[in-house]
Amino acid sequence: IFTHTQIRMSDEGITLGEEGSGSYLQITNDQISFYNGSVDPVAFINGGMLNINHAIFVESIQISDFMFSSEAPGHLTLRYVGK
Repeated sequence: IFTHTQIRMSDEGITLGEEGSGSYLQITNDQISFYNGSVDPVAFINGGMLNINHAIFVESIQISDFMFSSEAPGHLTLRYVGK
C-alpha cells in the first residue's frame, strides 16, 4: 500500500508525499501545512487555529452556534442551532 508514498524527515520537519508533484503534508515545529500542487499551502494549522484558504462545503457547515446548509439548489439556509 505504501510503496508509492514518500516520507521524508529533514531539519525543516516531516513531509508526507512528494513536494512539487501533487498533494503532500508538511509537519514542522510550529505548523502543519496541507499542499495541493502549489507553493503556498491550501490549509494549515498554526497556534491552535485552522486556516483554510479555499474550500467547498457541499452540504453544510456549522460555525459556532450557526448552521449554513444547502436545502435546495441555489438556496442557502442559515439556522441558529444553539447549545
